[in-house]
Amino acid sequence: MMKVLMSILPIMWTGAIMAQAPKKERVEALRIAYISERLQLTPEEAKLFWPVYTKLENEMKELRKKHRMNDEETTESITEEEADKKLNELIAFKEAQLALAKKYQVELKKVIPATKVLLLYRAEEDFKKELLKRIRERRGARPVAPAPGR
Repeated sequence: MMKVLMSILPIMWTGAIMAQAPKKERVEALRIAYISERLQLTPEEAKLFWPVYTKLENEMKELRKKHRMNDEETTESITEEEADKKLNELIAFKEAQLALAKKYQVELKKVIPATKVLLLYRAEEDFKKELLKRIRERRGARPVAPAPGR
């Protein structure tokens, strides 16, 4: 009974939230519902998981925000020296992301099994793909061209 209830609740929450919340909040609610459904967390796991996951997400957002603020100049208008500095900053950013991911992998494994941590990573990727797919469909199914050199 509890399993059925836990699988229905995200769907009900999604419908209620979609009707009320602004776009960013709706996407966040959908992401949470998607992850909840995919991980099939027990109530005890959910109670321990969500605070750790929320803290990770907030730290990652802050890291990306700092990186964006440092990346405002276009690459066409900077000197070779500035470009070299930007490349070093990019590597430092990626290293900081990796360090944060490693830290939280340890933290997450304290509250959920490693198999569910792997499911989490997969669910996050699948959610991003699904979200991009829906955005493209709403824009008229216009495929996005690959970046130059790829």
